[in-house]
Amino acid sequence: MQERLEVGGNNPPSEIEILKQRLESHVKEEKLINELVAREIHNEITSDENAGEIADHIKSLKSARSSVEKIFKAEKDPFFEACKVADAWKNARWLKIDDCVVKASKPILAWNKKKEDAEKARQLELARLAQEEAERLAKEAEAHADAGIPDTAADLLDFAIEEEKKADILIAKSEDVRGRSYGNLASASSRKVWIGVIEDAAQMDLNLLRKYFLNADIQDAAKRAVNDGVRKLEGVKIFEEDKLTIR
Repeated sequence: MQERLEVGGNNPPSEIEILKQRLESHVKEEKLINELVAREIHNEITSDENAGEIADHIKSLKSARSSVEKIFKAEKDPFFEACKVADAWKNARWLKIDDCVVKASKPILAWNKKKEDAEKARQLELARLAQEEAERLAKEAEAHADAGIPDTAADLLDFAIEEEKKADILIAKSEDVRGRSYGNLASASSRKVWIGVIEDAAQMDLNLLRKYFLNADIQDAAKRAVNDGVRKLEGVKIFEEDKLTIR
């Protein structure tokens, strides 16, 4: 029986504290488990009687395990159901929010794309003009060279090269243009994201994806293959192991 709390000490226990108290109340099962695991087990069997005793012991251990499973399920289920209620509450509201975000994103993505295209066009136009200027200067440099004015020809050629570089820079910059919009509280920037969607799994080159598989994924696939009857698999040790069946 719990001690009477002092004045001001009546804060209700948390859900975790309640669960711990309920689990610790299963003292009968705890006592049985401790007794079973404390029993001496023969390292070597010399008779069928010894084997039968150990079989009985294993049966008792498995029975205790089943009792723990039943207690676990009974104590967990209310919390599990409560979690499902909380998840449903959260997911319903997230769905509303996410749907609205998608709806609101479409026009701003279109607006940012319009601004992005306009800025790209502006930079490409500047690049075109720089390229034209480079060609004009190169022709003028050639004309000065033909007229026997090497100094100005060299200067003009240098100017032409600078315009060529300017055009190249503008073209490169135009590839990185991203539309942006600004509010009082936030900014909205468009960015390019690569997406991979499986269209036909049978045609996929799994070797290319090898480094992206988790070891747990590979182990699970190997286990299912062995369970399905596969007995030879490169890189996998497949063997038989003795297991006890207790009834």
